[in-house]
Amino acid sequence: LPTLDDWNKVVQYYGSPEKAYTALSNKNGFNAQTGGYMDNLQNFTDDGNGYYWTSSEQDANDLCYAKFDTGFGKLNLVNTFPPKYALSIRYVKDL
Repeated sequence: LPTLDDWNKVVQYYGSPEKAYTALSNKNGFNAQTGGYMDNLQNFTDDGNGYYWTSSEQDANDLCYAKFDTGFGKLNLVNTFPPKYALSIRYVKDL
């Protein structure tokens, strides 16, 4: 899984969270899916956003994730959820 630092490098590469969102939502072989998430009580929320786990922890109770925020059209990286939540994952290959 990509780290939070990996996602930050993607934002830096494209120049802004908005440009990264646009690039990864539409092309470049990524095509981010926006499928919502499931909380620790198994309640599913499909709010139109895409949630992707990172391998980075904020602390023992929270993991970092990348959010493709459709409402603001940007890749938001300042987010955490408890590890019992169900989010999408995306593996990356080192080149």
